[in-house]
Amino acid sequence: MNDPYPEVEDEARAPGRALWRRLAVPGAVLAAGVAVIAAVSLVEAASQSEPLWQGAVLVPDAPLADDGVGVRYVASFRRLTEQSLPEPTSLLAELGAAPQGEEVVAMLGLDQHERVVCADVPREALEPLLASGRWPEAGAGEVLAGDLARFESFTLDGVAFHTVGRLGRCVAGLAFAYLLPEHETVAPLFSEAAGATRGWIAPEGLPLVVGEEEGADGEATVEVVGGVTRTTTGLGLAGIVGLVLVAAGGSLAQIRLLRHVAQGRRGPLAAVAAEVSQHAVLLWAVHVLLYGLFFAGMLAALGHPVANLRLTAFVGEQFLEGDLSYIGAAYTSGNVLKASAATFTHNYLVATLALTIAPSLLVPFAGLLKNVPTFGFIGFVMSPMWTGAAHELIYHSITMTLELEAYIVACFVIALWPIRLVRGLIRDDLRAEAARGLRVVAEGALLAGLMLAIAAVYEATTVILFQ
Repeated sequence: MNDPYPEVEDEARAPGRALWRRLAVPGAVLAAGVAVIAAVSLVEAASQSEPLWQGAVLVPDAPLADDGVGVRYVASFRRLTEQSLPEPTSLLAELGAAPQGEEVVAMLGLDQHERVVCADVPREALEPLLASGRWPEAGAGEVLAGDLARFESFTLDGVAFHTVGRLGRCVAGLAFAYLLPEHETVAPLFSEAAGATRGWIAPEGLPLVVGEEEGADGEATVEVVGGVTRTTTGLGLAGIVGLVLVAAGGSLAQIRLLRHVAQGRRGPLAAVAAEVSQHAVLLWAVHVLLYGLFFAGMLAALGHPVANLRLTAFVGEQFLEGDLSYIGAAYTSGNVLKASAATFTHNYLVATLALTIAPSLLVPFAGLLKNVPTFGFIGFVMSPMWTGAAHELIYHSITMTLELEAYIVACFVIALWPIRLVRGLIRDDLRAEAARGLRVVAEGALLAGLMLAIAAVYEATTVILFQ
C-alpha cells in the first residue's frame, strides 16, 4: 500500500509547507478519533447524572463502622467453589495438574468465583435497577444475579438456588455476585462455621472507603469490591472506532514524517526512512497484522468481561508488586522524569531491544512472532468496555499510537533483515546486503528509541497530571 499523497513540484523549495500538507489528512483523522472518544465519555457522564448504585461497594470482611456516614447494609458473604457450580469446568483441574499450574490459577484469579451476598436490602432500593426478571422471594431459593454473574443456578452445601432476576450494568459492587434476601431458612448457610464472613454493602460507598481500605503504612486493611461498571455495547464499540481512527491517523502521520526525512538522503535515519518508502507493502502488512490483532483483542473483550477484569487485575498487580513494580513506584512518586525514565527503560531496553530486535538477528522474524500475541493481549486489556475508560483514552489514545507505532517500526526492520540476507544469497552479494540490513536494523532501533522516548514523556506527564 503506497502513500496516496501526491508529490508536489515545489516540495524541494518549500519542504516545511509540503510536510504540513502531508500531515493534514492524518492529523484530521487522528483528531476525529479523539473527538469520537471524547463524545463517548460525554455520553457516559450524562448517563451517570443520577449515580444510583454506580458507586456501590462490598466490604466482605469488616465490621460496620458506627460513623453515621452514608447508607450501609449489613451482609454475609460466601464465595462459590467449583463444587457449587452447575457445570464444574475441567480447566482448573487441567491447569492445576500442569507444571506451575497452581501458580497460574492463583495469579490470574481463576479460582475466584462469584460471591453470594445475603443481606436485607430494601426492595425499593434495587428493584428499579433490574435489567430483567423479578425480585426474589425470601426463603424460596431465589437470587438476583449481578451483571457479570455467569450462572443461572448454583448450590451452597447442597442447597439449590436459581436466578430470577438480573441487575443492570449500573450496579457496581454486586456485578460479580448474587444477592440473596435474608431469611431464617438460609441463615445456617451463612454462619461462621459454614465459612461465611460478615461485612456490609454501601450503595454510594466508593468515597467512604478511601480511608478505610489503607492503613497508616499504605497497606490494605480491608478488601473492597466495586467501583467498576460496564458501559453499553454500543458505547464500547464507538470507543473502539475512535481508537481505530487514532491509530490510522497516528500511523500515517508518523510514516509520512519518515518519508519526508528520506528525501534528504542523509542523516542517522536516512537508510530506514528509505526502506519505509521502498517496502511500503511490507510496512503496511505489518501494520494490518499487528493492529488487526490489537483491535480483534478489544472486540473479543466485549464478550468476555470477566476474563478482561482478571487480566487487567493481573497487569495491575505486575505494576504494584510484580516485575514492573519499579514503574508503578515511579508513577506513584509523582516525578515525571522518574516515571518517564522507568517507562522508557521497559518499553525500549526490554520490550524493543531485548525481546524484539536482538532475538530476530539470530532467529528470523522472532520479534514479530513475539509481538503477535502481545498486541492481541494489550488490545484485550485496553478494551474501552468499562465506564470511565473512554475519559482516560482521550489522552491515553495518543500514548497508544506513539508506543505501538514504535513497536511496529521495530518489527518492520527486523522483518527486512532475513529478506536482505536471502536477497544477498540469490544475488551473490551477501556481504553488501547484510551490511545494508544491519544498518537498517540499527537505524530502526534508534528510531524506535526516539519514538518511545517521546511516548514515555507524554505518558508520564499526562498520567501524573491528570491522575
